[in-house]
Formats: sequence, C-alpha cells, structure tokens
Amino acid sequence: MKQILRCLPFALIGLLAHTTHAASPAQVTYLIKFNTPVTDRLLNSINFNQQFQGKIKFIYQHAFQGVAVQIPQNVEQEFVRILKLNPTVSLIEKDQVFKSNATTQANATWGLDRSDQRNLPLNSTYNADGNAQGVPVYVVDTGVLASHQDFAGRVKAGYTAVSDGNGTTDCNGHGTHVAGTIAGTKYGIAKSASIIPVRVLDCNGSGTTSTVIAGLDWVASQNPRNAVVNLSLGGGTSTALDDAINRVVNKDIVVVVAAGNNNADACNYSPSRVPAAITVGATTNQDQRANYSNYGKCLDVFAPGSNITS
Repeated sequence: MKQILRCLPFALIGLLAHTTHAASPAQVTYLIKFNTPVTDRLLNSINFNQQFQGKIKFIYQHAFQGVAVQIPQNVEQEFVRILKLNPTVSLIEKDQVFKSNATTQANATWGLDRSDQRNLPLNSTYNADGNAQGVPVYVVDTGVLASHQDFAGRVKAGYTAVSDGNGTTDCNGHGTHVAGTIAGTKYGIAKSASIIPVRVLDCNGSGTTSTVIAGLDWVASQNPRNAVVNLSLGGGTSTALDDAINRVVNKDIVVVVAAGNNNADACNYSPSRVPAAITVGATTNQDQRANYSNYGKCLDVFAPGSNITS
C-alpha cells in the first residue's frame, strides 16, 4: 500500500504534464472572399470544421462577400493551399490588428472655430450652415457612452463585433471622443445628428480586420439613407477592408476615414488608401500639418486634429 501511495504523486504529475501537452493549439483567423453569394450550400461544400477544425467567426453578406474563419495555426499552410484551389474563392487574407488613432484632449476649442472659415485669424465663433437634424452618423470605433449629457439622447441602437459583454458601451473613451467631435451638443460640428455606435475595437482600442468588416457589414445591412460612416482607426494594408469600404460607398453612404498618425504616406495603410473614402489628415492651430499626421496623394482634406476638446 505504501508503495502505491508513493507512486500516486508521480502519477498525478504525469497526468498534469499530459494535460498541459494536450492544450489547444494557437489559433489564427483568415478572411475568405467568395465570388458567389454566401449560402449554406457554399459553406457546407467547404466544411471548414471537418477539414480544418475551423470555426466561422463572422459571415459577411453586405459590405463583404465572405467569412472570417478561425483555425488552428498548425493547419494554416494546408488551409491556404486548399482554398487557393477552390474556384469560388477570390481572396484569402490573414486577419490583422487595427487600432484607434490616438486623440488628445485639452482645454481648447480652436478646432470648432476653425471649421467654419477658410482663412486665419480665428474669430472666436462657430456658425454652422445647418445642424444635421436626424442625419445618421455611424461611429465605427470603441463604442459610445450613450448616457453622456452632450449627446442629449441622440445615441441610437447600434452593433458590436466585440464579445466582451459591454455591448456598444465605450470602455476606452476614444469612440465617445470621436462621437462628441462629430455631434456633441457643445463641441460637435453636427450638433443634432443621430449617433449610431458600431463597436469594433475593444477596451484597449484594439480590434482586427474581421471585426471592422463585421461592423461595416452591419452598417450596409441597414441600408441607411443620407448617412455618414466614420472610421478613426487604422492598421496595415488590407484588400478585404478596402473592398468593404468600397461596397459601403457604392450604397451611397459617405465614408470618412482618418489618414492615420504614423507621419507616413497614407497610401500605405488601410482604410486611408481607399480613393472612394474621404481621407482626412490633421492640422494644428497654425494651419500646419500635425507632425504625426499621415500625408500624401491619398488624402482628400486636412482638418483640425491637434488638441481637440470633445
């Protein structure tokens, strides 16, 4: 009996070691675009789960025609090889990180003043041609704090692609800052616009291509009229994201994107490189390009972007 008891700890150690080795493999996500509509029949014909132990994270049918699939990293090469042979697949792109473009809050209102006049000096007033009453503005970001008094009940139901239990509520601050700059009662340009939060970035201001496209796909599914979509985020280049932006614009929706804060050519980033979007660079209160703002031929306009109160 004593011998059995002595052996038991070693048996438990062996069991624990076995459990550790049996841990789930690292996962990666791929965006797959099809050249035919996404149907159950199409997905069943590929059968991501049986072939690759894959899990479909998102199905896109409006801004993008495809899926986001999570697979074990150890089947990645085989996954790509086999899908390249499939005639219904037109794009295979690995998911990547996208982050909010940093904002700076300070006690300054110059940006609002600068927005209604062509030349300096500033006249300490802001006169809008209209208040954008009822215009839907989709803020694709970290969510929005709907209870903030500056929104005066104009935040509508939205969508989240982030599965952390927070819904569309902003737990980072970036999305609320952006929404306030767009449509806040005190510091906003369009003071009566409706705000629709589209949460694609988490509490750290980080998301992926697949979550951003999921947000755009939802916007496109709403078929909004006279709407504006704002994306103050960026990452590397993504053909899949560029395609989604173009499809949203083709639905007669205005898409405004930040040029980015890399002090580099905006044409080297998505979504700032998309010609169909309105790409906006940042200026200082001296009408100079902010030293962090991206630049280049992909920009459409510069606007106040440094020390903006919201």
